[in-house]
Parts: sequence; structure tokens; C-alpha cells
Amino acid sequence: MQNEQTTHQPPTYAELRLAASEILNAIEENDGELTASDETTLQLIQNKLVAGCFAIDNRRQSISQAKEMIKELQGRVKAAEKTAAFLESVVVSTMQTMGQSKIESYKKFSLAKNPGRIDVFSPRDVPSDYCSAKIEVSFDLSIPAEYDEYIQTCKALDAKNIAIKPTITPSKTAIKDALWRGEVVPGAQLIDNEFSFRIK
Repeated sequence: MQNEQTTHQPPTYAELRLAASEILNAIEENDGELTASDETTLQLIQNKLVAGCFAIDNRRQSISQAKEMIKELQGRVKAAEKTAAFLESVVVSTMQTMGQSKIESYKKFSLAKNPGRIDVFSPRDVPSDYCSAKIEVSFDLSIPAEYDEYIQTCKALDAKNIAIKPTITPSKTAIKDALWRGEVVPGAQLIDNEFSFRIK
């Protein structure tokens, strides 16, 4: 007969905690005596722990490096956006001054007038006729679950438990309609002379 040999496979990380618990229980049941198999299993667990520690350190370094790269790229994006916005303002204003609406090369560059937009530069000055109102009502109730519906209703009607918060905001739709009719709306204006720079 051939001697049977037990092949020890290292536990996966998902199995690691259970494997450690099982081997400790086995050692305790054996009155603290270690068998050759126990020693091998403990060594496998220890090796896995060491490898896990290095893996954590490696991942944290990778995360730190990735964050630095993201930060650098974000800085580049902001700088590029700032430069592009400056160049666009110069090109658009210069083309408008020259009465030029397009430039054709290996690409087509053109100016397109944007639809008018509403600029509410001073919301407090906008008359109430051009505002919309929203009222939020909240109840601060502490009613035991066993109270019947009648008592709950009475409690809800108690003014001390009701909080009313009105919110008034300018209605851009109402303001736009009024401005397009030629009316003057304090605190708001129609901007219809903006152009966008298009590339095809």
C-alpha cells in the first residue's frame, strides 16, 4: 500500500478567518498539542496574513498615487478650460467686431446666436406677480402607536405642532413672458445678444 499524504492548500482570504478559528479549536481540543498538520496549517495561515498585509500596503500606495494623478489632471482640466474660455471670448468678440460669422479651414468655425435667457440679478426686487410660492407644512408629533385615529387628528390640528415655511422664488417663465412682451420687470433682464462658438 502506498502511504497517503495530506496535501495542504492555503485558504483563500474569504476562508482565512474560519480557517484560523478551526485550527485554534483543534489545538485546544488536543490540549494544546500541535501535530505536524497543525503546524503546516498555521504556517499557511501566517503566510497568507503576511501576503495580505503587503497587498494592503500596495493597494494603499496605488490609491495614493491615483489620487495625486487625478488631482494633477483636474488642475490641467481647469487650466485648459480657463484658457479655452479666454480664447473663445477674444475670438468671438473679434469676429463680431469684424462682422464675421464663420471661418472655414480644415474645420468650420462659426458663431450662433443663443436663444434669449433670463437673468434674475436681484431676486428680492422681483414683484410678487412674477414669483411662485411654495408652502411646506411639517408636523412635530410624538403620539404613541396605540392612540386612535381621532386623537391623532386632534393632535395634528394643534397649532403648536405645526410648522409652516413659505418659500417665494422668482418664476423665470412668468418673467420671460413679461420681458418678451416688452414689459419691465425689476430685478430681472433678458439677455439675447450672446453667441456661442461652434466647431464642426
